[in-house]
Amino acid sequence: MHTNEFPAHLYVHEWLAVVLVISLALAITFITHFSNSGPLPTALNPPHHIVAQKVEVFIEGAVDRPGRYVVAKGARVEEVLKEVQLLPEADISKIKLNSKVRRGQHIRIPCQKARKR
Repeated sequence: MHTNEFPAHLYVHEWLAVVLVISLALAITFITHFSNSGPLPTALNPPHHIVAQKVEVFIEGAVDRPGRYVVAKGARVEEVLKEVQLLPEADISKIKLNSKVRRGQHIRIPCQKARKR
């Protein structure tokens, strides 16, 4: 015959531990269910996963009004240069007009070099 090494019942301190855990779980459930904490807080800033539709670029050099310009995301350098007034001595021959502008990009418009006589 096989004898049990463990008693078939729980001791008093074990029952107290079980009752305490269940009571604590019930108390937390009732408190959270019946507490009126008001509406959920709203975000002050837009979520970071929303992509900006505008970018800022900086135009320098042979332009009438150098400085910061805010343009549509995906705009090309040629489109940005239409917004600024180029000076007569501006040389855009080495600028890649078809490339897209990037956020914070600095576009330097050089002056034409004086020709030797």
